[in-house]
Amino acid sequence: MSLERIQAMLQSCTAFPPTDLYNETWLLRLILDWFSRNKVDAYPLSFAADARWFAEAELRSAFLHPPTSGAGLAEGWSHSDGAIGHFEIGKFHKFDLSLREDAVQLVVLEGKMFAPLTRGVRHAPYFDQAARTVGCIAETLAHSKRQPAQMSHLGFYILAPRKRVEEGDLTGHMKPSSIRDKVQRRVKEYVEAGDPSKQIWYVDWFEPTLDRLKLGVLTWEEVIGKMEQLDALGAGSIRDFYKKCLFHNRQAIRGDETPVTH
Repeated sequence: MSLERIQAMLQSCTAFPPTDLYNETWLLRLILDWFSRNKVDAYPLSFAADARWFAEAELRSAFLHPPTSGAGLAEGWSHSDGAIGHFEIGKFHKFDLSLREDAVQLVVLEGKMFAPLTRGVRHAPYFDQAARTVGCIAETLAHSKRQPAQMSHLGFYILAPRKRVEEGDLTGHMKPSSIRDKVQRRVKEYVEAGDPSKQIWYVDWFEPTLDRLKLGVLTWEEVIGKMEQLDALGAGSIRDFYKKCLFHNRQAIRGDETPVTH
């Protein structure tokens, strides 16, 4: 389905705020669809052979169940804006992502406009979105019995506007040392509450995953620029869509967003 058709379809439904359409969710979907149909070598969003993409999959957490004591420590499934790789959806849980037995790619993506990363879970406010997502990637590998060393493409990337990235906080949260410290703290709380298995998980799955995982913050501008090198027309339409995302999200922040009507 073309970008123009999507916009026409959504705009014809009813009255709604422009950010219901012009947002990072739809922008990421359009970009992933483009990369799925165009061969781009050695790029963070490149598709391995026979890979697929899915938007808004749920990632399994290693901390779904409470320890012997401290029931409040548990958390729910994690939401991902996008994923590329060899996986199935809905095998164990609604919209859950589980790796295929022959999987060699899993790339998880988080899209942002101007919002910060989501803060931690209720009883672990330090356990932010970056640390939680990497922990979930490790648990996905563990639950699928797929060793990190078997994965040739393993990554987690945030996509955001260039001006947002230049603020620096996104990059700071994505540093391996920052993620490691937060996951270690989370594991320690579980161990102290009577669940020593989390330390085993940390050594056997989290550390090998983090060692192999490619982490990064990409700007929407550079991603679209990469697309334009191969497909000026198609990528140009997505760039126009992105400009509308920037405009309407800035308007929403100011509080003067006007609904789209037909």
